[in-house]
Amino acid sequence: MQRSSVVVFGILFAMMLAAGCGAFGTASRLPVMTLGCVPDDPARTKVHPSDSAVNALVMPHGLLCTASSSGEAYRVSSRLTVDISRDMFTNTSKKLGAFDAEQFLMQEQVGLFQAPSLGERKILIYINGFNGSPADWRAMYASLYDVDVLHVFYNYPTGASLETSATLLADLLSVNMESMGGRPIILLGHSQGGLVALRTVQLLAHRSARLPETHVITLASPLKGSVSASYARFFRPLSPDVVMDIAEGSRFLERLHASPLPRGMRYSLVAAIRKDAEGVSAPGDGVFAFGSQTYVPGSLKPTSVFPVYTSHRGILKDKDVCRFVRTVCTPFRSDVVQK
Repeated sequence: MQRSSVVVFGILFAMMLAAGCGAFGTASRLPVMTLGCVPDDPARTKVHPSDSAVNALVMPHGLLCTASSSGEAYRVSSRLTVDISRDMFTNTSKKLGAFDAEQFLMQEQVGLFQAPSLGERKILIYINGFNGSPADWRAMYASLYDVDVLHVFYNYPTGASLETSATLLADLLSVNMESMGGRPIILLGHSQGGLVALRTVQLLAHRSARLPETHVITLASPLKGSVSASYARFFRPLSPDVVMDIAEGSRFLERLHASPLPRGMRYSLVAAIRKDAEGVSAPGDGVFAFGSQTYVPGSLKPTSVFPVYTSHRGILKDKDVCRFVRTVCTPFRSDVVQK
């Protein structure tokens, strides 16, 4: 793909995002929505009445979060779910989370969803990408169901700023740290979800001198950002806050690259490239360039790198990737990571 083609694609990408949430023009950006959260009472446990075999809720504590844009307070909870394909995770819901973060919060769709699990030795937290939901992980979840981990899905407004999404997850983990009983944590993030995972552990490291053993896995994440997202700046920025965050050179990426990961933490980088992308000037997985996915600033040096031939969405059900995640989920050190 020639440089001119990349520019054209970037402009079309920006127009698509603008069209999804309003007309585009030259207006200045709206203020980024931020949240101020405090611990709430233990969340209401929500279980399908016909299901009696679901695990007990391990992280019962929620948050009361106030949005900077409106001053309204919303509850963010942890809850049980018997099916990650449930009605709450429909395409309509995903679009709402991508283009109207506060409405998504208002409907109390944000939080940690604990799915049926055969084990609880470790906690595996799945973080989907833009315009996604826990339902995106169906194939991965099915392939890992028999592993000795507790499966938890982070449902969040994917159009919100990545700093907001990471702070919210860090807050949820902080208020539930005692309830988790020192279990090791694995954060598995696809696309922008990988950036959320990395930023979450950075924030947790700033807050606590002692963290449970943590392993982050990023799947096809734009660690260097996206050229396409950069072109969104030329249009009326009613586009989601996250588009600005994944633009190359964004302030969010600067913070991410400058902050160290907790000492002793493990980080596995999984990058995707389409087989038909060979020979082009900027090969990638159909969404993000391979070079962005494998970008390694000094502060984010991975302990392992795993490249695969697949597409951006295909990585979620790629058999080799599923096997790789399974190996990560096998027992590892149970000592505590020091800051």
